Amino acid sequence: QQNYKRMLAYHSVEHMGLISFGLGMGPLGAAGAVMHMIGHTLAKSALFFSAGEILLTRHTTKIANIRGLWRLAPRTSLGFLLGFLGLIGAPTSIIFASELTFLMAAARLSPASAVAVIIGLAIVAVGVLHHVFSMLFGGQGPESEAGQSGEGWTLTHGVVAVELVLLFAGGVFFLTVPGYELAASIASSFTLQP
Repeated sequence: QQNYKRMLAYHSVEHMGLISFGLGMGPLGAAGAVMHMIGHTLAKSALFFSAGEILLTRHTTKIANIRGLWRLAPRTSLGFLLGFLGLIGAPTSIIFASELTFLMAAARLSPASAVAVIIGLAIVAVGVLHHVFSMLFGGQGPESEAGQSGEGWTLTHGVVAVELVLLFAGGVFFLTVPGYELAASIASSFTLQP
C-alpha cells in the first residue's frame, strides 16, 4: 500500500479477522476478542488523529512523499509510531494481551493455527513497520520540507497521548487476573439468539 490512510483502513480488515478468529476459539478466545476490540479502538483512533495531523502539515497521503517526519513533526511522529506499535501488538499494549490470549486459546485447540497466526502477525508487522520507519526516519522525500519545520502542541496531540496511555496501561491491566476476568465477563454476555 502506498497511501498511509488506506493502509490504516486495510489494517482494520486484519483486525476484524483476528477478532473473528478469537471468537471461534471458545471462551478464552472470546475474552481475547473483547480485549482486541478495545485495543483496536484506541490504537486506530490515535493513528487516524495522527494521520490527520500528517495530512494537514504535509498535504499528501502518499507514503513515498513523506520522509524525515520525525525531525519535522516529532510529537505527531511519536503518536504515529506508538500507535502502530500498539496496533501490531507491542508488549504491554492491549493488543499484545489479546493476541497472547488468542495464541493460548489456539494452542489448546489447534497448535498449527497458533503457529500460522504467529507467522501472519510477524509478516504484517514487518511490512507495516517498514512503511512507518521510512516515513519517520527516511531520507529526503519530495514533501519532507513542505509546511513548517516546527510543530506546536495541539489538542490532537493531547487526545492521542490519552489514547496511547490507555492502550498501553490497559494492556498491563488485561494481563492481570482481574483484567482477564473483566474481559471474560463481557465476553460471556455475548449470546446468539436463534
